[in-house]
Amino acid sequence: IPKNISVNLLVSDEIDVYADINMFNIILVNLISNAIKFTNSGGKIDVYAENKDKYTTITIADNGVGMEKEVIDKLSSILTRLNNNSN
Repeated sequence: IPKNISVNLLVSDEIDVYADINMFNIILVNLISNAIKFTNSGGKIDVYAENKDKYTTITIADNGVGMEKEVIDKLSSILTRLNNNSN
């Protein structure tokens, strides 16, 4: 069943990302697939990439059903621990 979801790529030509290309592609495909899965028919998905200091930030935004607060809190906790362990 077609969902008629629009996907908008909002990326500057001046973005450089240094990463394992296979892992990078897996992550992007998973994020975009989840956005498609949880976005209702006629919805939209925006993919942003921007340079911030020495990092590139990539954002996948959609107008899907969203996540419960408990799930968001758990993910935030995991990301905080990962970030603290990498420093």
